[in-house]
Amino acid sequence: MTQEEILALKPGRELDIAVAIALMDYVWATHMLQFSAEMEVKWLASPEELAEAGGVVIKVKEERLHTLKLREQYEESVAFYSKDPVAADAVWRKISALDASWRKLNEDGSRLQSERWLVECATYPEAVAKAALLEKNKNV
Repeated sequence: MTQEEILALKPGRELDIAVAIALMDYVWATHMLQFSAEMEVKWLASPEELAEAGGVVIKVKEERLHTLKLREQYEESVAFYSKDPVAADAVWRKISALDASWRKLNEDGSRLQSERWLVECATYPEAVAKAALLEKNKNV
């Protein structure tokens, strides 16, 4: 994703999912036992969900990613990072740990800056989500 593409994303599930995968350690998962083609589905899972599944839910291998269908509500465990301030705080802690130069320029946190980028958005959660993607895509 380019810087322009990241900054053009609107708050919502597409942005939340991108953050979950890029920064919050979510992976595409599937059930280890596949009984039929109809049951071969993938969804997003957090590291905690994988651990709780005890090996029955596994990370999808890259070569299988495109052959599996999406489960209904495949993103149900993904937090609303681009809209919820509490979820955004978890993302903020992660990007701050990756690059200590990130700082909030205004009281509401909708303007964030690092040595490389300035992110200005309508809300703090949106700004943090976009800053996270910029931080993980350092080549943009």
